[in-house]
Order: sequence, then C-alpha cells, then structure tokens
Amino acid sequence: MITVLIAIIGGCFAGILRRTMEGVSYYEAISTGALAALGLGGFIFVALTYADRS
Repeated sequence: MITVLIAIIGGCFAGILRRTMEGVSYYEAISTGALAALGLGGFIFVALTYADRS
C-alpha cells in the first residue's frame, strides 16, 4: 500500500514539474505523471521482490 502511495506522489511530482518547466498541456502532464507512477511503482515492486529473495 505504501508502494502505491509513493508511486502516486512521485507521478504527481513528475507531472507538475513537466507542466511547470516545459509549459506542456494538462493532458501531457497527466500522461507523464501516470507513466511515471506506473514505472516507479513497478520499479519499487521489483526491488522489494528481489530484496525479499536475498
């Protein structure tokens, strides 16, 4: 559950930064945030799974 929360916060941060720094549309900022949240969540899940095996 905490992994999902961290991924959502990271995705929101990425979307806000892209919107602020590059001045892209809201659609592009939201899609960036969603992709970042999915990628970050997947990365954390794989890292925790790998650490659990060691």
